[in-house]
Amino acid sequence: MTTLQLREARPGDGAALGRIRISGWRSAYRGIVPDAFMDTMNPVVEAERAEAALTRPDSPFRTVVAVIDGLLVGYVVFTAPDRPDVEERAEIKALYVDGRQQRSGAGSALFHHAVDALRPNFGELIVWCLEENPIGRAFYEKHGGRLHGPPQTFHLAEAENIELSEVGYLWNLL
Repeated sequence: MTTLQLREARPGDGAALGRIRISGWRSAYRGIVPDAFMDTMNPVVEAERAEAALTRPDSPFRTVVAVIDGLLVGYVVFTAPDRPDVEERAEIKALYVDGRQQRSGAGSALFHHAVDALRPNFGELIVWCLEENPIGRAFYEKHGGRLHGPPQTFHLAEAENIELSEVGYLWNLL
């Protein structure tokens, strides 16, 4: 029997988070983000980036991981519920599930965990999703998100010449 558990991410999870981010990107964004970029995503760099975020004592975000049968398969990064500098709107910064574990329920469990953690302290939640990502958009729409404003363009931080369009999904948490 498969068991899904959620727990706070902890130091040492960086390698798994990096692996999941790369797998999630390659599964969801292939054909949206240029293949040349996708093919050069580096597991060591991603692991180091994730580990640095996990060990940052003043991080404004929380990271929760999904574990299936002892293996980390997904994670969500969201506004820390106790942030005094964020008055009304919280944000899910990232929600990724390993490409082989998509549709396992891990993504929904992570999303609902973040919403439940944020609800007592925030009135709204926003998630930004690539406009051309039909799987991600369907996921957020299935979970009750409503489009918020026009699409916006952003530059992929790791590649200065890649511009992507994203749409915001908004939830009322009250």
